[in-house]
Amino acid sequence: MNDKRERIQYQRVILDEKEHKDKHFDECELVITGKGPIRLINCSFGSNHLGFDGPAARVIDALTGMYVEPTFKPFVEAVFDQIRSGYSGVTKWEK
Repeated sequence: MNDKRERIQYQRVILDEKEHKDKHFDECELVITGKGPIRLINCSFGSNHLGFDGPAARVIDALTGMYVEPTFKPFVEAVFDQIRSGYSGVTKWEK
């Protein structure tokens, strides 16, 4: 670990709408709310848990519910493929 990084430990850290620079996160709950961009610059990670809150949690709940239905399962699998490929879909429908 780079000694210049601030150590953040045993905390619940909201990742959205902030710039996190030169941090080392360990034993934290890293939370995505879906309310804004996430900026992690020169950060490192130990053993953490990724959590969701707010709009992001509602999306996870919706995808979870859709995944158990055979008709919708391929749509959710396509989302997994998009995640693996690095494509966010943000600009596809913008005019």
